[in-house]
Amino acid sequence: MVLGAAFIRMCGRSRRAAALLALLVAAFLLLAPQRARAFDCTSVYPGIATFGNPYTLGFNIYACAATASAGATTVVSANGPLSAALTNLLAGPNGGAVATALGSILGPGAISQSATVVKPPTFSNFGPTIVPYGNGPGGINCTGAPTVWPPTNCNMTGYQQLNIPADYTGYILDAHFIVSTTVNFGASNSAALNWVGGDLHTTVQTTMLDEEFDFIDGLLDRGGTAGTDAATGMPMQYAEASFSDDDPGSGDALAYARNSHFPALLKAPPPAQPDGIWTAWAKGEYGAGNFDGTASNFGFGYRSGGGEIGLDYRRGEWLLGVATDYEHANVNQDTSNDSAGIDSVRLAAYAGYRPGAWSFTTVLSGGYNGVSTDRLTILPTPATASYDAGSFNAAFEAAKRYDFWGGVVQPLAGLVYSNLYVGSFNEAGSPLDINGQSADVAALRGYVGARAWRSFDTAPGQTLTAEVHGRLFYDFLDDARALTASFAGDPTAAAFAVDGITPDRTSAVVGTALEYRFAPAWRAIASYDAELSSNTVAQHVSGGLRMNW
Repeated sequence: MVLGAAFIRMCGRSRRAAALLALLVAAFLLLAPQRARAFDCTSVYPGIATFGNPYTLGFNIYACAATASAGATTVVSANGPLSAALTNLLAGPNGGAVATALGSILGPGAISQSATVVKPPTFSNFGPTIVPYGNGPGGINCTGAPTVWPPTNCNMTGYQQLNIPADYTGYILDAHFIVSTTVNFGASNSAALNWVGGDLHTTVQTTMLDEEFDFIDGLLDRGGTAGTDAATGMPMQYAEASFSDDDPGSGDALAYARNSHFPALLKAPPPAQPDGIWTAWAKGEYGAGNFDGTASNFGFGYRSGGGEIGLDYRRGEWLLGVATDYEHANVNQDTSNDSAGIDSVRLAAYAGYRPGAWSFTTVLSGGYNGVSTDRLTILPTPATASYDAGSFNAAFEAAKRYDFWGGVVQPLAGLVYSNLYVGSFNEAGSPLDINGQSADVAALRGYVGARAWRSFDTAPGQTLTAEVHGRLFYDFLDDARALTASFAGDPTAAAFAVDGITPDRTSAVVGTALEYRFAPAWRAIASYDAELSSNTVAQHVSGGLRMNW
């Protein structure tokens, strides 16, 4: 109006001036933006999404955008290297599938996102270049967030003050959003973090070492109680004050022991035989173990079954033998229901030396283990792997027999060394596949304890022998059950370490055994052992036959 008045004073009251003024006013009214007039961003920018509602200061201003891109990703956890590896994985070309997988694994609340809107640099005087958005009014909502990567179909839930000067009327703000993601495992989810990192493979290590020990332990019993009687020249089954020719819970020696306290047991030993004694034996076995979970790892359990055969020869004070076994074990992780299968074949040599009441036993063995794993089974396509592991074991035991109340008590002490070499592997099938490095895990278990047994005649020519035993173990190495790996989809191949559940280094093993001699050369045997510690309960049951000639 001021411009109009000035123009009239300058040009006078002529008709030409009035006509020109009317033309200018009409043009201004025609071209000025209307407050109630809607503006459709998609009509100007076909195929793009409308991100905002109009913010009006006497004019219309709209926020439109063509893209919603992924911004920074942060993984919050106590394991720094694993956090960095996950961050790289999320930022990689397969980040969308990884985010979806993590959303399925961790559930709601563990993944959060925030967005910023970036305005075109040509509108530098539109206030700050980056305007943050929260979760309420003035926030952003993206379809499928946070499990769709990058976020799509985003819309502002409100509008944000952009500090737009009043003289910018009718402009279109061509902006885009950058959405940043935080994956927060937190202290309460550290077990989930190690699960994502592959701690299932550490449960395989523990299971294999447990089964190796059960195999060695049986052979130590065999060598320590299959007494020699070279000094008397008698067959093993009639050895004086010894536990016959079999492992714990076997033999009928006490039926022939010279013991004045129990005259009912007195028998004359049979004629001496100059040759040595051969013994063949076979047994089936079943094992089970359960390991309690911790704040850092889910618990797990295993079940195993197999068979074992052996052959040994006793002459004089010496016993020499060989044995082999086959075993299959299934491992199941608590909470996740992930699993592994282990097929094992072992071969061992054992020797015993028994001068008088003393016995000294040594065992050497090696084994091959084939492993297959199914990890992250909660996902539509789990991570699977197959790999090999080799084992070596060496053991020594010393014991001494004492006659006591018609039976025999045998204090003992020993040492068992086990080494497990696990080969490298590459998982396949899931967005969170890992490539695991080879690993060496070892245990050096020392123990002290005792066996006690006694035999009873049940019928002419038949004898039942019962035994109880117990030992206290201590692992001098306390080697961690651990894995070093990298994510297969991480372009940087950043390595991280994951620790699993390491069994308590102190444990106790208690058990019992029975042997029944139903014919001069035949015996049926059965045994039960339980290993107990602060975080473990493991059990082992076996039964079979022995024959000597």
